[in-house]
Amino acid sequence: SNYVRLCVSFLSGLLLISMCLGCGGMSTTPPGSAANLRVIQGNADAQTVNVVVDGTLMKSNLGYLSNTGYFTVPSGDTMINIQAPPPNVSSLENARINLPANSHTTFVMDGCCPFEHSTTSFADDTTPSPNGNAKLRVVDASLSTTGFDIFVLPSGSTPSGAPTFSAQAFNSASAYLTLAPAAYDVFVTQTPPPGGPIGTVLFHTGAITLSPNQNRTVVILNLCSPGSCDTTGHTLTSLTLADLN
Repeated sequence: SNYVRLCVSFLSGLLLISMCLGCGGMSTTPPGSAANLRVIQGNADAQTVNVVVDGTLMKSNLGYLSNTGYFTVPSGDTMINIQAPPPNVSSLENARINLPANSHTTFVMDGCCPFEHSTTSFADDTTPSPNGNAKLRVVDASLSTTGFDIFVLPSGSTPSGAPTFSAQAFNSASAYLTLAPAAYDVFVTQTPPPGGPIGTVLFHTGAITLSPNQNRTVVILNLCSPGSCDTTGHTLTSLTLADLN
């Protein structure tokens, strides 16, 4: 009867509303499920790229030796696709990483020339240092046929004694240093033979000023041209990224 059909229709509507309320909406990210991602384009062959995360274009025309800054994505298992931009769209690199909820992560695409592309990612520390201090770490994202030592020194100093970080490996990050607010220089030197003197200075960032409660990441990269890259460590550059403040 019409009465029965009316009741069935009414109950079906209630069920649909209940299901929609239960799922919370198809496009809503539940509170606490977001993560923060930052991408560095360090591959000279790729030059300008698009950054696509889980099928969504997050940054277009990201240039060589630049970074996106942090953007927000859903946490969990995440597919990062680095693409050549239009008109010749193609996938340059795919990487799947896990992004914990409320985390901050730096993703790097580097490599060059015969080495093509490589990627790595690092968890970023966005917690302030106690007592108004600052934090600094160094990421080595540079191709090199020689080992690197890293010196983090008060500005105006020159390398002496033991390095701050010894024989840092490609695509690795140092621990964060806790430092008093001041200006600091980062030196990259060639790792000497055991017992030998301090190696040749290959690169020097210049003064990096750290203010209270700032966290910084210094990324060491090759300064290359498309199809050509000096891997002796004599053509390096750096990016200084703000992890906090």
